[in-house]
Amino acid sequence: AILQILKYERLAQKHIAVISTMSSGKSTFINALIGNEIFPETQAACTAKITSIYDNDSLNNINGVALCGNDIRQAKIMVDKDMAKNWNDDNGIDRIVFEGNLKNVFNHDQVLVVHDTPGTNFSSDEEHKKITINFLENTKLDTIIFLINAMYIGTNDSLEILKQIYQIEKDSQVKVLFVLNKIDSIDAKREDVK
Repeated sequence: AILQILKYERLAQKHIAVISTMSSGKSTFINALIGNEIFPETQAACTAKITSIYDNDSLNNINGVALCGNDIRQAKIMVDKDMAKNWNDDNGIDRIVFEGNLKNVFNHDQVLVVHDTPGTNFSSDEEHKKITINFLENTKLDTIIFLINAMYIGTNDSLEILKQIYQIEKDSQVKVLFVLNKIDSIDAKREDVK
């Protein structure tokens, strides 16, 4: 077990942040990407804080830690979606970190870390935008996945976050990947998907 821990600690980490406007399906997308149903999903503003998950092939369960600043508020072995939602809703927690064997990640020579971020246009709480922008500006990321909600392509909300991404990409050379989500909501008879 000690050798496995030492090997894991020496692996390079690849950090991916998933960002978008509110209710674009970030958490659902991440659950599908990693193959684990851990991130809470709703049709409303869902993610209220940076929530990260580290792939660790040596673990059988998803473990979690809820933080406020550098203080551990709660730690749990075998975290499920309900616990993740409770931590997300708790105002005394400002960051959530999960670790476990991600079913859809098969790379054993590095650690994939996926970060879910709050929607940037939640007008009821401007803090969501601040949290996301601060995280993007102050975290060494390898890739940003910008999830575009097909129902709201070209809105001012999307334009504003695209400007922020452009500046971050220009300053840090992070790769940006655009993913079109909810394309099935487009009425192909009335709208051109090209």
